[in-house]
Amino acid sequence: NPITIGNDNAVDTSLTPDEWMKKILSSEDSGVGLSGMSNDPVMDMVITLFTSLMALAVKIDNKTQEDALQAATEAAVNRRIDLTSLVPSLKECSLTIRENDTPVLQYNNGKETGTVALSTADMNRMSLALNDSSSSDEDKKQRVANVVNGIIVSNGLAKVYDRGVSEQSMSDTISR
Repeated sequence: NPITIGNDNAVDTSLTPDEWMKKILSSEDSGVGLSGMSNDPVMDMVITLFTSLMALAVKIDNKTQEDALQAATEAAVNRRIDLTSLVPSLKECSLTIRENDTPVLQYNNGKETGTVALSTADMNRMSLALNDSSSSDEDKKQRVANVVNGIIVSNGLAKVYDRGVSEQSMSDTISR
């Protein structure tokens, strides 16, 4: 039974949210190529990470099939996934793919908000957590939360270090 999403477009409900996301992202007007189409291994990693995170978030949220397909459509169109359900220690958390195809983690921990561009190493750690077939969804959620929290802590430490170096440099300049 097809369901209707948006502008009365029939959707094949036999597709999983992950398959639906890949179908949307590989359509001609999406502007995003999938594995084998983009010839860019980093972009392929971004898309795979994006679809895997979306699929896990949908499972964790226990969405109905219709809601899951709607979430996949919105995530693909907006190039943004709400990860808050995967990282309960944060008030808000999302992964966005910017126009230059850079994946960016946006967060609000209750004290501060921040934006961190994900490195290839960050994406690898997240992918390892998501693609471990021996882990349950709950284990994957915990591992993703640990990776995200690690990224945020590292970003905070880098800011403190940069601020300290800058202040030391200013102090050295003034004392000369």
